[in-house]
Amino acid sequence: MKEGVVVSDVTAGKAAEKAGVQRLDVITAVDGKAITKPTELVETIAGHRAGDVVKLSIVRDRKSRDILVTLGDRKNLGSEGEPDEQKSGPTPGDSKEGKSFNSEKAYGFIVENLTAANRQAYNIADDRKGVVVTFVAARSDAAEKGLVAGIIINAVGTRSVSNVQEFSAEATKANGKAMLLLIQGPTGPGKGTVAILPR
Repeated sequence: MKEGVVVSDVTAGKAAEKAGVQRLDVITAVDGKAITKPTELVETIAGHRAGDVVKLSIVRDRKSRDILVTLGDRKNLGSEGEPDEQKSGPTPGDSKEGKSFNSEKAYGFIVENLTAANRQAYNIADDRKGVVVTFVAARSDAAEKGLVAGIIINAVGTRSVSNVQEFSAEATKANGKAMLLLIQGPTGPGKGTVAILPR
């Protein structure tokens, strides 16, 4: 993947969404100026006023394209939503996520459905949807990227997941390559996108 800034979320009705920017797009340039990190994106957009039209160069599904965006609130353009790192140790889950796909063997972590017991065990808010991480192997890329027990996975790639079966189906499509996850903590508003490398 080219250097750039991964769009972790797109706010409905805002400038980026209206222009066709999608979650997991990688913004590589603004008006021809290369973008390699979120601060560069913010600084570049900050140099424009609301109503200005800028050309975003993006990579989507490994294909490059340009999108014209009429700027509104630059905070809604999108950025790499890095999750807050949590230092608590891994907590093994009681069961594997499914017979068809072994995420522990493939990527170093286990997920389970958001049951009432898991919500209580990890203090997960009622509005959370997805699957919950219940175990992360030490020295795995998942652990290096800050994945810990209690983290919620909302989506794999561009597909939302609501249970282990859907997670396994989407994770299998990664075919042993880096798997992009949309994640959030058990509470709080923040979301982030991480790429987990296979073991």
